[in-house]
Amino acid sequence: MFRRSYGAKLTELHLDDWTIAKLLGHKGVSAVQHYRRMGNQMLADETRRAREEQTRILLASLEGWEEEYEQIR
Repeated sequence: MFRRSYGAKLTELHLDDWTIAKLLGHKGVSAVQHYRRMGNQMLADETRRAREEQTRILLASLEGWEEEYEQIR
């Protein structure tokens, strides 16, 4: 159970598969796929960050547009 929890936490840190496998004592990287399954909270957080970044980029692109485009913001 500890290995599963630790493996999941390592994937949340975005470590590569080889590093995770070595830290957990695996001989290869094939077992790491089981730790890579995203939990709901992690998936929600990653999605929220991506959407915020997209919004920031869009708003920066709209800077300097005429007032007729104000409704987009």
